[in-house]
Amino acid sequence: MTTTTVESALSLTVVLRGVDPPVERTLAVGAHHTLADVHRAIQIAFDGDTDARHVFSDQEPFPGGFPASPEYERDVCAWYRGQEHYGWRPRRRWGDTWTMIDWRDPNVLSESTAGVTDAFAGSSRLHYRCDDPCGRGDDAWFTIDARESAADPSALRVVSGRGRSPLSLFAVAEYAQLLREYSDEQHPEHDAAVARLTRACGPWDGFDPRGFDPRWAQQRLDRLHDYSGTRERTVLDAVAEQLPSSNASGLQRHLLSHGLHVPPTVTPGDAARFVRPYSWFIEHCREGLPLEDGLLTPEHQWEWVDATECDPARFAVFQASARALKLVRTLQGRLLTLKGALPLADDPLALWERVAREFPEGRRYTVRLAEVLFFLAIVDGSISREGDDGGLQRIARVHDLLERPDRTRHPRHWAEPWNELWDDEPAALPNRPVAVDTSAVGTLIAPLAERLEPLGLTPVTPGTWTATPLLKEFARSVLTMRTTASVASRTWEYGRADF
Repeated sequence: MTTTTVESALSLTVVLRGVDPPVERTLAVGAHHTLADVHRAIQIAFDGDTDARHVFSDQEPFPGGFPASPEYERDVCAWYRGQEHYGWRPRRRWGDTWTMIDWRDPNVLSESTAGVTDAFAGSSRLHYRCDDPCGRGDDAWFTIDARESAADPSALRVVSGRGRSPLSLFAVAEYAQLLREYSDEQHPEHDAAVARLTRACGPWDGFDPRGFDPRWAQQRLDRLHDYSGTRERTVLDAVAEQLPSSNASGLQRHLLSHGLHVPPTVTPGDAARFVRPYSWFIEHCREGLPLEDGLLTPEHQWEWVDATECDPARFAVFQASARALKLVRTLQGRLLTLKGALPLADDPLALWERVAREFPEGRRYTVRLAEVLFFLAIVDGSISREGDDGGLQRIARVHDLLERPDRTRHPRHWAEPWNELWDDEPAALPNRPVAVDTSAVGTLIAPLAERLEPLGLTPVTPGTWTATPLLKEFARSVLTMRTTASVASRTWEYGRADF
């Protein structure tokens, strides 16, 4: 193909091999971008792993046709057949650092310095292969066709696409088999394929083999190239960016359809009524109030009850919460208002915002996944429903997705217990998805539920609650609050030993 100028752009049509119906993406790439940029864009557009080992080449790896089974891949691949690492003289290839080291081939060029126009000089097609950095899955193979484009040469864009990407790029052949079972209603494994694919897509969206949302892929690509260092976004954005794009796009549609991405409009009167149990502490502890056995004296407790009309049994919860929110502290046996909280006593909207920002524990550094999902279930009302799509079930499904990604995203192990991963052959696996355990997630959200009950959360059955309209607005404020924190879902990130 004709070499383009620096100001030009390329349109790349990237096709994943071995899947029917076809899965392809169209990328717009400026001439100044490198093959390393193309790799990251492909992985994001196909819901892959940017850490995947990979290589580009202008040589067709399968001149005899793409193999129907990964078992025969190396036997028929021109990149490997009859060749050893040493003394190998292939056509042009570009790879990441680890691939260059593993192959021990000095003729593999660095992708980080290879411009896209130079790579496509003399050829309009490249081939791209990626594999699991942990070495546990199969390879994924792509063709990349280039043509000149009038797109903005400065941008790296996901323009369009068709076909649902495999839930793991390291199990393409198994995903293709699942698609065949899913598409054929007469297939004996049809129901099992539907159940597995539906579960793997998360609770907010059904499985669509043709579905692809370029807008969400572009958002993820933009975040990857955000070098500002702040990475500030909403709490919901922090969760969505950790999800596979198949789940994240469904979450985005869910938020948009219910208007959950918009902060609530709260009146000063509603805010004052909601935060009154906290503003009392700010007002009355300016000079410090004495403590007895860690709590204010009974006399002051009854003053709080009369002023707030709250249940006396909730006083200890509110006092502990006021300390966690950094409104008061203990000093020499007294409860004392913190200096930074003093202006909030006369500004209920500011206090509402402070409580919403600090209420989930650990907000400064991490966002606890289970807690955010609990707030989301309060806002959309699913916390009041029983069954697979309500109560703790929905929260547990999403938590399971991030806590056990291989079990959820890799077809070979969607039906396996976590401690048996990679131990058995696919044919030996049970043909059904494993039920999600809600008890562990219930343990994680129990402290939060206890703190929210005095604010309008009412338990109905084990695992379901109802919430007042004002509490729902507060939960919406929590979810739309700006944050730089990351998402924590695992045991060691939570600092807990009981999950």
